[in-house]
Amino acid sequence: MFGLFKKKASSESAAEATMRKEFDQTIAVARVAPLSKQARVGKGINDALADFHRRYTPKGFNELDFAEKKKSYLDTLAKRQDELRLMGGDVGLEHIGYSLVSRWALAIAMGSDSLVNHFEDSMIYFKRAAQTL
Repeated sequence: MFGLFKKKASSESAAEATMRKEFDQTIAVARVAPLSKQARVGKGINDALADFHRRYTPKGFNELDFAEKKKSYLDTLAKRQDELRLMGGDVGLEHIGYSLVSRWALAIAMGSDSLVNHFEDSMIYFKRAAQTL
C-alpha cells in the first residue's frame, strides 16, 4: 500500500524526454495545418529519409562515432533545412520534415530504440500525405 504513490522509474533520460516532447510538439503543430502544407512536411521527410538510406543503413550509421555522424549527415540535414526555410512558400515547409528526420537520426546516434520507433511511427502520416503532391 505504501508503494502505490511512488513515481514510476522512467527508462528515458532527460535528454530523450526533451527530444520526445519537442518532436511531439512539432508534429502536433504540423497536424493542424492544411493538407497541402502537411504534404510538404511529408515530402521533406521522404526526401531526407531517401538521402539517409542512400548513404547508410541505421546500423552502419550507428557504428560511426558521433563526430563522424555529425559531420557526415547531421550537418548536411541542417544545411538543407536552412536552404528550404529561406525558400519560403509551401516548398519552405519541407524544412519541418528535415527537422523531424534530424531528430530521428539523432535518436539513432544516441542508441534510443524507443525514440527511433516513436519518431518513425509519428512520421508515417506525413509520409503518406506527401503522396497527394
